[in-house]
Amino acid sequence: MSALPNSGGLAPLELSRWRKVPGYLIGGGLVLCLIGALVDLKQFGYSWLLAFMFYLSLVLGAAFLVMMHHLFDASWSVGIRRFCEHLACLVFPWMALFFLPIALLAPKIYPWMSLNPTHDHDLAAKWPLFT
Repeated sequence: MSALPNSGGLAPLELSRWRKVPGYLIGGGLVLCLIGALVDLKQFGYSWLLAFMFYLSLVLGAAFLVMMHHLFDASWSVGIRRFCEHLACLVFPWMALFFLPIALLAPKIYPWMSLNPTHDHDLAAKWPLFT
């Protein structure tokens, strides 16, 4: 009796035809983003801001976990620490790139940025908080 399990004569899975699917999905997402930006730029800005903040919270949470693991020098957490290190190091530079639409659409997303505080008393009182 051999130590290898009987494969039943099945061939190994052939997954090479699915290799290009992530690229197609990324391209489709970019096309949908462009269509959304053309239809309603303000709503696109709000949606992009929401998605950006979600993924930024994941990246910053991973960086926080790495700092905590190094601070307490826990040896049991090496497996999760490596994952968090990779997430924080590899995705964080992309977040700077994904911030550019928010920076460009900031006057549309935040209407108080284009108002004059001398004409609105409430805005003048809150101006130190906004700047």
